[in-house]
Order: sequence, then C-alpha cells, then structure tokens
Amino acid sequence: MIVAGVAVVAPAVVIATSGMPGIASALVGVRPSKLEPIRVQDRVFELFGGTHGQWVVMVSDDDPGTASARADAIADRLSSSGELEGQVSSLSWMAPARATQERRLRQRDALGLPGKVEELREALGATGFDPERFEPAYAALRNPSANARDPLESGAAAALLRARFLAQDAGRAVAALYAVPKRGREHAVEELIASVDRGATLAGYARLDHALRSSLARDLPKIGAVAAGLVAIALLLSLRRVRDAAIALGAIAVELAWVLAVVKLAGLRLHAYNALVIPVLVGITVDEAMFLLARAQREGLEGALRSEWRNVTATALTTAAGFGALGVCRFDGLSDLGQVGALGSIAGLVAALLVVPAGLRAGTGSRLKQGGHAGKCSA
Repeated sequence: MIVAGVAVVAPAVVIATSGMPGIASALVGVRPSKLEPIRVQDRVFELFGGTHGQWVVMVSDDDPGTASARADAIADRLSSSGELEGQVSSLSWMAPARATQERRLRQRDALGLPGKVEELREALGATGFDPERFEPAYAALRNPSANARDPLESGAAAALLRARFLAQDAGRAVAALYAVPKRGREHAVEELIASVDRGATLAGYARLDHALRSSLARDLPKIGAVAAGLVAIALLLSLRRVRDAAIALGAIAVELAWVLAVVKLAGLRLHAYNALVIPVLVGITVDEAMFLLARAQREGLEGALRSEWRNVTATALTTAAGFGALGVCRFDGLSDLGQVGALGSIAGLVAALLVVPAGLRAGTGSRLKQGGHAGKCSA
C-alpha cells in the first residue's frame, strides 16, 4: 500500500513543481533535424536571415490580373501593419499587377510632384548640394511615366517569380504571398487578411499548427470528458462492479500522470506524433487492469497475481520493445513516438500491478475470494 501511495503521489508532485510537458513548436510539421536539406535551410537562415513559421496566403480568381492585384493589396496591408516577423514576400514590390501599378501611379500623381521641382532645387542648394547636378531627376519629376507594364513578360527572373508566386488550379489563377506572423499575433494577422480580402485562403504547416492549437484548446477538454465517460461505461459493463471499474480508471490515471511526469523530466515535447500514442497506452493499461480484475473476481487477488502477472508483464514489455525500436529512428517525430510509447507501456504495467492490488486490498468489505476463504467470500 505504501509503494502504491508513492506511485500515485510522486508524479503529481513532479507535475505540480515542474509544470506540464511543453508543446512542440510544430504540432504537425515536425522537422527532422538530422535531414541534410533541413540543415542547409537552417544554415541559409543563419547567414542571410529568415525564420521558420511561414504562412502561405493564396487568392484565386478567374482573371490572373485580378488575382495578382488582390494578393498585392494583402501584401501592402501586411507590410504596413507591424504584425509580422519580417517583410512579407510577394510580387507586390518586385512585379506588381497592372492594376496595382495604376493605383500607385494615381497615388503618385495626387502628390503633385511636377510642382515641387523648384522646392526640391532650393532644398538641395540649402543643404550644400549643387542643384544643377540633378537635372535628370527634375526632368523625371516634371514628366513622370504614366505607363503600367507587365514585368513578368519574359526572362529567367520572370520564370522564377511566376513559379514561386503564380499558378493555375482547376482553371483558375492563383496568386500567393508568404508571411511570418509574430508569435501571439496570429489571430490579428488572420483578421487583418480577412479585412482586406474575405476570399483569401491561409495555408502552410505553421498556419495548420496555429489552427490545431486553437482547436485543441477549445475541443480537447470536451473530447477528453466524453472519452473518459465512455471508458468508464465500458469498464462498468465489462466488470459489473463499480469498485472494480473505479480501480481500473485509477490505474489509467496513475499511468497518464507518470507519462506526463517522465516526459517533462526527460525534456520531451508533445506533438501530433507522440501525442497520438497516448490513447493506445490507455487501451493497453485498460486491458492489463481488466485481466487482473476479472481473474480476481474468480480466483481472488493472490490467484490473479499468480496467474496473470507474467502475462501482463510479457505483453507490456514486448510492446515497450516495439516502441523502443522506433526511439532510434532518424526522424524526430517517430523517435519521440517510440520514446513516449516505451515509457508509457512500462508505466501502464507498473500502474496496473500496483493500483489494482492496492485497490482490491483497500476494499475490506469486498466479497472477492481471498485464498482459503473462497467459499465464504463468494457467497
């Protein structure tokens, strides 16, 4: 009973003092750190700047020019918002759509630049420059170009830009731009994009991670409560005793507490790969607890332990070995899955072998058979 008490209290103390395990920076797009292309990309970021967490913003339209102009409008708004880690990557500044160029030309003409030539000449002279050296600039201001053009008509650079920012999908033109929101400002960026263009689509692994985090925070407590209720009902129907079902649920709770505590102490982070193994571990522990409880209902606690401990130990350890083999995988996601699976399988075994006997012994009013009192207890 003392050992079982320590097994229950220890993980709770670890979680209370150290906190819950952290969530990986990428829930879905787990990056294999040992993969050479990823190392090269990280080196490029280190040398030239850049960061992970990029969103892809796409707009589609029947007309390619309209799609590009809509993407330009989003890029212009994001660039002036201060909500991004860096400058937005788009065609807006390198090769804006014809409609965007015409809009900017109108904005330029509204400034009345021809009438400011003399003012500029005087300002240059007042600051020590030779005003006569700037005659070509004065001429450009007096007769500004009014022609919009397509900068992607030809050339190798145009082909590269088209490949990165423009595409066709199901007969519709698609224009894309790329942006990295500041951490914690993702929702503000979503609203900003929607205020410019309701038809814009957000994509990218970083965007998927953000959406998944929001969904998990909202839906996981509900899903967990429903799942726990279903497990409790299934245990009650199978074991036909409220106390036995409560003992099995207790074993599951202790196992999960130990998994979270060990994951925290080991410095592992939860993501879509290793988090998915937790329901599997719960199912394995349910089986082990039910085997012990069902046998105890027929043969008593001592008989159950004598006949079942080898079976549940063998299944748990072989399962742990299978997960452990994944622990040496070069892909970080599968390696984390293997480590959590192996740790959880062992934690579930220990929880079942400690909590089930302790729970049965604590029920002094039980009618379970105990050794030579089988007949009396089963009455």
